[in-house]
Amino acid sequence: MRILSALIAALALPVTAQALDAGAIRGGWVSEGGPTQVYLLIVRGDVVTGTHCVDCARPQNLGFIEGRIDADGAHFAIRHDAAGRTTVDEVRGVVKDGELVLTVQRRGAGAQPRTLTLHRPARPAAAGPPPGPRPRVEYVLPGPAQPLTPGKLLGLWLFGGGPGKQYFIIRQADDKLLGMVCGPCDNPWSMAPLDGFEIHGTDLRFNIVHEDTGGADVHGPFSNVAHATLARNELHLKVIPSYAPPDTTPIEMTLLGPVTFRP
Repeated sequence: MRILSALIAALALPVTAQALDAGAIRGGWVSEGGPTQVYLLIVRGDVVTGTHCVDCARPQNLGFIEGRIDADGAHFAIRHDAAGRTTVDEVRGVVKDGELVLTVQRRGAGAQPRTLTLHRPARPAAAGPPPGPRPRVEYVLPGPAQPLTPGKLLGLWLFGGGPGKQYFIIRQADDKLLGMVCGPCDNPWSMAPLDGFEIHGTDLRFNIVHEDTGGADVHGPFSNVAHATLARNELHLKVIPSYAPPDTTPIEMTLLGPVTFRP
């Protein structure tokens, strides 16, 4: 009788709901039909951030995600700033049969919520072994490093040329700088959000966030930590993965910009 009573009491206890598995939602997702929408989701604990875009090489199309995941799925808002106007979409997402199904409702609008189904894009085929190492040429600033402000960084910065060039987009959301790098800009496998911007005089620091790309399948989610200086429209980056020791030889890149754009 005591055993039966204990069993009944245990069954009467509230069941603690399990939050959505972060691994099931983090990383890149794309839509099918109509203009391709790309979602890049960063998950830290139960906090979700990231980016959303359509025609992602255009800075004015970049929106920023902020929300949480729980037992019912993902709940987040997407903020878009364009033409001097801010719009916010409220989103609920659940994973079904390997797809991310979103219910999207424009905040303050009377329209009915719309449903959007996203899938994981295929990983691009490997391009073959990289070329052999070349002698490293030391970067020389074209002038003194300039004191930095958010206004000097906003816009589009370019690295490289041709179809493989990289687009670094930096925008401001309230008092924060956020952004994205892509190239090509139509597939999450070649895209990454930018966050963690810090300005200290002439020095800039930010994170290039990899949830499921760039070695995350080996190291787990990580960031390429970039330190940069600006001189005469050249933003010079020294980048070290967050999982690497501090004395790792950095990857160096020089971005040209900012290229202005019309909202």
